[in-house]
Amino acid sequence: GLAYSHFVSTLAGSYVLATIAQMVLAAGGLAVLWASRGTVRFLAGGASAVPVMVVVGAVLAAACVMAVWAPRPREWMKGPLRPVARVLEGWRAILSDRRLVRQTLACCLLIVAMMTVMFWLVFRMLGAPQEAGVVAVVVALSGLAALIAITPGALGFFDVTAIASGAFLGVPEKVSLAAVVVFRVTDLVLTLALGSVSTWYLIRAKAPGAPADASQQHD
Repeated sequence: GLAYSHFVSTLAGSYVLATIAQMVLAAGGLAVLWASRGTVRFLAGGASAVPVMVVVGAVLAAACVMAVWAPRPREWMKGPLRPVARVLEGWRAILSDRRLVRQTLACCLLIVAMMTVMFWLVFRMLGAPQEAGVVAVVVALSGLAALIAITPGALGFFDVTAIASGAFLGVPEKVSLAAVVVFRVTDLVLTLALGSVSTWYLIRAKAPGAPADASQQHD
């Protein structure tokens, strides 16, 4: 029953806030690597990380602007452009609830933090522990690629980006590939387990004879 324009607004808003979380993680990881190695030339082959820092900063700044400001729908947005106007209206409505925006951003930060810990543990399990900064950058860039992916589960986009970003930071490709495989399997198992429990709960809640919630009882 959710209007398509409202769905797009919600999805786009979530992506903007997720991008902020990913770029904050990337910026933090790059800063840690810069501080720990004492130079910005910490990419593979001694290349400078300044271009990466500039891109990360630009994306973070753009996402922050979008998270605090949305253009008003214009009068000329009619006909085929009417859905665009509705999406903008929805996004402005979401931004008006600052508490909701803060809560969503906090959830996004928590998710990327958990993914970072998972990847860090996976590297250690494989006998190839990596610096926290390296793991943070790999997770952040992979997560950003997943946001723009057009394949189910970001298949291919997430994986290739993780391997490529790891290679740029000096992680052997075989190690990154193994880490991605283990992460994917772990993520699938957890998703199936939690998804099964959630589905079972929703089915029971909607089953005939299920107790009504408080709002329905008062009605």
